[in-house]
Amino acid sequence: MVAILSLFDSQEKKVQVGVPDGTEVAWTRWVNDDYALIGLSAQQMVEGERWYISRMVGVDRTTGKVTKLLWDMGGQNAADVLWVPRDGGHEILVAAQDSIYTDEHFWPAVYRLDVANGHKTIVVPGKPNVMNWYIDAAGYPRAGVNYNDSLHTGKLLYRSERERPFREIDRADVHKRESLIDPILFLPGTDHALVEHNDDKGNDGIYEVDLTTLKDLRLVYQAPAGSEIEQTILTPDGGGLAGVTTTSHEKPLTWFDTAMSQLQADFDKAVPASRVRVISFSRDQTKMLVVINRPDSPGAIYFYDVADGRLLLIGKISEAVGTGPLSPVKLITYAARDGTRIEGVLTLPKGREAKALPFVVMPHGGPWGQDQADYDYWAQFIASRGYAVLQPNFRGSTGYGLDFMRKGEGQLGLAMQDDVTDGVKWAIKQGIADPARTCIVGASYGGYTAMWGIAKDPDLYRCAISIAGVSS
Repeated sequence: MVAILSLFDSQEKKVQVGVPDGTEVAWTRWVNDDYALIGLSAQQMVEGERWYISRMVGVDRTTGKVTKLLWDMGGQNAADVLWVPRDGGHEILVAAQDSIYTDEHFWPAVYRLDVANGHKTIVVPGKPNVMNWYIDAAGYPRAGVNYNDSLHTGKLLYRSERERPFREIDRADVHKRESLIDPILFLPGTDHALVEHNDDKGNDGIYEVDLTTLKDLRLVYQAPAGSEIEQTILTPDGGGLAGVTTTSHEKPLTWFDTAMSQLQADFDKAVPASRVRVISFSRDQTKMLVVINRPDSPGAIYFYDVADGRLLLIGKISEAVGTGPLSPVKLITYAARDGTRIEGVLTLPKGREAKALPFVVMPHGGPWGQDQADYDYWAQFIASRGYAVLQPNFRGSTGYGLDFMRKGEGQLGLAMQDDVTDGVKWAIKQGIADPARTCIVGASYGGYTAMWGIAKDPDLYRCAISIAGVSS
């Protein structure tokens, strides 16, 4: 069920949209003050196999009317929202496929779609091998990525604000470790874009790039050394960069907007032991939703109005768990056998001495991923049963810069696996883990690691659990 209701006026009309069994709500977002979009995902039988199909509906907040959008398309995915207006209009841009076969309709076209009545027109026809489109803040398609899966090569197609045809401006060969320019946003009135990429020392940053020459014009922001940019936050009008989040422990969030920067500083000062994040704000940035949590608590969502300066509780992330402290969490580091420093997240059972505990090592999936000292319900559940839990960020993990990620190349089951093993041995040496009661648990690539762990080091583990592990 998806509901649209007032947070504070119980008398205001509530709109509810039922979701059929077997269908999941993938996302929700507003188009304007009156229309909302709901993205839906469901498995359907397609030529004898189960496929995930994506579609969406529009909801009129004032009347409750639900409109199916692009449900007449014949392709797998028809819910890739590329752009929504900032002026209160109700026409959006969406990329959608119209065929499951690799013909001219398989490649997603860009449609202008009226969410009020479902009327659609093609803005850009589908182009062979182009699955991703980029739109500027004014709603004009500016770029597309052409990727040839058999050749492992990519091309960036681009056009300026006044051009009609797209032209190739960048090319990359994956085998040569090349990558395409990936525009964050296009700067109005120019052929410039903000682009995230690494410098020649492997440092992650955001640059203003001239798309006609592919030359960096200036450094806009550089992530702290040894960290990576996680997310960019755009201004409400979509035409500027409001903030950046990174994997840095010391500087995880930077606001470029002066008012938001000061507000964040006030939040952090008010609750220094917690993590405070603005997850949504109004167009004038005076009203917002704020999440406050800790590594040992899922936290809660609050409404904040700049005018009165009060945080009003909307709801707890988990009513069953609440907001009280659970098992303590901390970051640790240890040396792998070749001297590489590995960071891990250690969760210890609440109220237990960290000595000779039953122990679970839980490597993440990916392997391109990173466990951080945030609330993790898997780790907290396991710790609540008396186990110590270590989540090691083995070489090849993201979040520590390009060089650390590349240390994992060609090391599946080798040095990457040794990093996990060395984490267990570190915990045993520290006296935290009982060497006779250790288990390895993981999902996806972590599941592969669990299976390989008991094959490579069978005497180290009492058990192994592989969840959707990669295997042949």
